[in-house]
Amino acid sequence: MKKKTVILISFVICTLLALCIFVSWWLALTIGLIILGSLGHIERILNIKWSRKWSIFLLILFGLLSAGNIIYSHYKERNLHEKIKRAEGDATTAKSQVADLTENEHNLREKLKQTEDTASTAKGQIADLTEYGEVATYDFNGYQQSGLFLSPFTPVAKWNEGHLTVRNGVYRFDCSQDSMNLYENIIKKCPKFPFAYLALSQCLLNRKDPSWKEYATKAQLILQKTTKIPLHSQAHDGWLTQVNKLLDPAQMNSVLSSGKKHESEYREPNKPLEKDTR
Repeated sequence: MKKKTVILISFVICTLLALCIFVSWWLALTIGLIILGSLGHIERILNIKWSRKWSIFLLILFGLLSAGNIIYSHYKERNLHEKIKRAEGDATTAKSQVADLTENEHNLREKLKQTEDTASTAKGQIADLTEYGEVATYDFNGYQQSGLFLSPFTPVAKWNEGHLTVRNGVYRFDCSQDSMNLYENIIKKCPKFPFAYLALSQCLLNRKDPSWKEYATKAQLILQKTTKIPLHSQAHDGWLTQVNKLLDPAQMNSVLSSGKKHESEYREPNKPLEKDTR
């Protein structure tokens, strides 16, 4: 009976030590020391005698379990370091992938913006071509220009006949009321035709009417669009230069204004300014 009690107590001690070691080696050491210190009391209380072999066995078992715990802890710590290292490597890879994705997203946004800008520009060009494509082929006299061929079949052909004289590189618009009424009618008939705006703006300037700038600006806006259309009449380029100068205070003096009540003068596009010999 006593032998069975010793075996049972030994089993309980071994189990307790094993559990404590796998939970915490320091806890197992503490409990083990308590057990070893209380063996004499257990012997007296239970009236049993521990054999020397059982004591040695318990000490050996405690040592083996302690060694196993040290090996297990070392293995576990090494695995933990490897996992941390792998996690750090994965984090670095993920960070690099995030940076690549961010850069790709930025590039895609830039390409999308470029595509949208290109589409917007193309849409604007198509709109300008639809709206100003035909009038862009009209020369200063209102003829439709196609290469070297001029067609008189336009609503503004010969619009300036009898209302314009050209001498020594200077364009002189007639600014009588009848002529100004004609310019206004041409604008109503063909509001995208820029040259009638130029004539009217110069006449209003000679009369010191501040509304001249409104008509000059309208001509400028039209010419800025027509000069970007393929196969436009070259007259548009020269007169765009003229109206730009007219609207620029620093260059305004290079565009003539005679000051005569019924005449206004423009420097002829693409030709040097020449003195009037009348």
